[in-house]
Amino acid sequence: MPKLREPLLFRVVYEIRYRDGELYWDHSGRVRRSLRGLDAAWQFADTPERNFWPCALPFPASTSAKPAPEATLQLNFGALKLDFTFAAPVLLGISKFPFDTLFEKFTTSAQCVLDGLGVEAKTRVGLRQWLIFRCDSREDARDQLEGTSFSGEAPETGELGEQFAAMKIQRFKVDDCQARIAVGDVSATFAASGERIHGILLDVDHASEGAEQIKLDDQIEKSRSYIKSVVDLVWKELSEKA
Repeated sequence: MPKLREPLLFRVVYEIRYRDGELYWDHSGRVRRSLRGLDAAWQFADTPERNFWPCALPFPASTSAKPAPEATLQLNFGALKLDFTFAAPVLLGISKFPFDTLFEKFTTSAQCVLDGLGVEAKTRVGLRQWLIFRCDSREDARDQLEGTSFSGEAPETGELGEQFAAMKIQRFKVDDCQARIAVGDVSATFAASGERIHGILLDVDHASEGAEQIKLDDQIEKSRSYIKSVVDLVWKELSEKA
């Protein structure tokens, strides 16, 4: 079996839920103006969708000299929560990905929204990442998973743009936080490039509930550290199997 390659970043989602965002209905224009003050490249939808205001910011994630599709940070904010999504236009190895730049954008823009809405009572601050350990085929991915702590019957099915394999879901209480880890084999077409992908999908979600007093950068750093430790452990076990 070939050596397992470096995991590739697929998607990152950063979410904050809150109780006191009612000023969204009055201050959404002020928030958009403040975001544009942070970065003039912010683009805003003309009208809100389903009680959220969609915003987008170009984000060059590729560190190579080759031209690559430009990525976009998608921000949705409303009266109950805000979320950021980064969806990779090209699959980039985690060692090459500019995580520090990405999370700086997340935290500064999120704080801008929270300040504009006068939010004080955060009820959840979470970070979720999807990564793919690429394999030569789906059968290779299944062989790689067999006999590891990630194999076995899966109680849930994951879907992310296309239908994926059933995922083995595990949930944990980590100190004052909640964590969810899902692992499964995948075979799908990557929409951004049309490339067919086979491999092992790792989906890790780490969040603090009732996080009113937690600073955003502290919580995100805690989540980043936890997710990195999970990625390293999964990579180590799968590599030993290979």
